[in-house]
Amino acid sequence: MSLDVLNPISVTSLNNLDLCPDQVIGKTIKVHTEDNGIPDLDGVKVVLIGLTENRNAFFPTSNYDLDSFRISFYKLYPGNWGFEIADLGNLPDGEIVTDTYFALTEICNELQKINIITVLIGGSHDMIYSVYKSYSNNKVLVNILSIDNQFDFS
Repeated sequence: MSLDVLNPISVTSLNNLDLCPDQVIGKTIKVHTEDNGIPDLDGVKVVLIGLTENRNAFFPTSNYDLDSFRISFYKLYPGNWGFEIADLGNLPDGEIVTDTYFALTEICNELQKINIITVLIGGSHDMIYSVYKSYSNNKVLVNILSIDNQFDFS
């Protein structure tokens, strides 16, 4: 599966960088835009992908505002990390939720093959299994970090 299924970052997220200093994250990372397409991933070690899929969420949830996240994230200053980051945009919801699972598994698998770590923003917890599947296919040790605003214990 190609990364071409990903939607580019919105103009809203990018326009907010106009008044920011050149050193902020948003001006130092590679981004998937409508005009330039998916960036070259040579040298990239971490990619961001936005998710809106939440149809199988255990708890009712609203869509995560990926533009608001990016506007805030892009204004931060990077550390002395020594690696490049790319924001590949958003994975659109599939026609049915299993389409989204399949696409996410394939994308993560493709990125793993070129030693890139995928960081997912948004989406529901059921999406984690798709990421896990992509690693288990390659028989790789999996470490997962999930940051949430609530404990999802029943």
